[in-house]
Amino acid sequence: MAIQKLMSNAWAFSPRLNATQHGCVRMFSFLSGSRYVSSPSDDQENSSVICDLLVHERRKQTKKSSSKVLTPSPKPINTIEQSKNSPSDKKSRKINGNNIKTLNDFNIMSLMRAIKSKSTCYIVNENAANTLVRHLKKDLQPGDIIAEGNLGAGVLTKALLNFTNHRIIGYEPNTEFMMYLKSQFTAHASRLELHCLDIFKFYWYYTLNKREPEREGEADKLAQLLKPLPERNSEAASQVKIVSSVCDIAFFHRLALSFTFQCCFFKDVFPVFYLYIPKKIYEYFKKDSKHVVCRRLRLPFLYYFTVEHLDTAPRSHFYSSKVKRKKKNESDEECFHLVKISPKVDVSETIPLEQLEMFHYFMRCMNKTRASESLIFQMEKWIPGCGIDYIKNGFRMFVNPRQHTEDQLLEAYRLFISLPSFKECMFHHHCENWSIQFGLKDEESSQVEETTNENTDEKVNFDIDEDDEAFSDIKGKRYWRDKSGI
Repeated sequence: MAIQKLMSNAWAFSPRLNATQHGCVRMFSFLSGSRYVSSPSDDQENSSVICDLLVHERRKQTKKSSSKVLTPSPKPINTIEQSKNSPSDKKSRKINGNNIKTLNDFNIMSLMRAIKSKSTCYIVNENAANTLVRHLKKDLQPGDIIAEGNLGAGVLTKALLNFTNHRIIGYEPNTEFMMYLKSQFTAHASRLELHCLDIFKFYWYYTLNKREPEREGEADKLAQLLKPLPERNSEAASQVKIVSSVCDIAFFHRLALSFTFQCCFFKDVFPVFYLYIPKKIYEYFKKDSKHVVCRRLRLPFLYYFTVEHLDTAPRSHFYSSKVKRKKKNESDEECFHLVKISPKVDVSETIPLEQLEMFHYFMRCMNKTRASESLIFQMEKWIPGCGIDYIKNGFRMFVNPRQHTEDQLLEAYRLFISLPSFKECMFHHHCENWSIQFGLKDEESSQVEETTNENTDEKVNFDIDEDDEAFSDIKGKRYWRDKSGI
């Protein structure tokens, strides 16, 4: 009771207490067990004071938030220093000819990210480039020409210029990278010849010329692509070595088709490929592979080409928008395989050139056969009653075509074309329809890639995620330099 009387007296003698003092008095009354009652006039005054305090506090918060936005964020530790002439990276802008010469590492990475084509893959580490050049030099002969596709920032180009004395022809479809490469390698202009074309779309240029010969501009791209490359002078050796990294399985389909129809490269150039490919694509060409893609590609491809494994490189040495990132603890999965793909010289002795189209379609159908169907069942779809001839030649009744060896399938093809009813069977009709349709499908898919590449002319954002594992080993140093050395 004494405390309550003291509190009431304090309230009576202090009618102009502020909101904080009223709160203290109210809290003290609550802890002491007494009841604090204020008059209506006091409540109105308290509410106005509290509103003023809330407004003042809100202004403080807005000032703090605005100060955070206006203050520049500190640079990361591993940020690459820009040159004096390079533009600032604070704004999102379009890369043009004025700042291509002063691209730094983050600009290059941003430009790579802006390229939305899933078929494009770049080498971004010096060690991977040096490994490819080391294996390439073992097969280089005087007078050979090196053709490089998807140069990007010129990591592999720099290694080729430093460790070889051969002529280099570069094919880079991106105009921004083209301008950058010309400014960086002006001292090697006598050896390095650059073209703004995509060497991996040679088959698209071929089908486009075949279907639309009257089209202006695009019709000359195939001639421009093949003009710098020397023509094939002998069947035993190849003067052209094509080097790059590829992550699109469609390229290998087109490679097999181009060999089948003897167009472009294999009729006039006959090159050898040194390519970095992902592990998933490399497994397609293994004999024990059971992937669905192998049903259409592996057997014909191995009849035309010899695939030789040379080396491996970590996934972080490459950049592609298509290859999915692996977990960091799966180090054995994060690798690209360096392979040498050379066309077989004696393929014409095994299969006549005029029969390559039929042979490719025959093997394609064998690879697409269901697991529950046999080779003889597939043959009788084209020539009814021919199963007896296959049984006489040692083929079993219920064996799937993919269970046969390559030599057995080649023997099955030769037996098939030697049958008396072969000239009148439906195989020719199906093969002709396939040969007409495959070019159109390939052209449509290439047109989609062309439209995605055209989107690279839009504005590029230079805010780079530095934790990207594709660029983990190039932060804090020049783009083609590596502290570990060669």
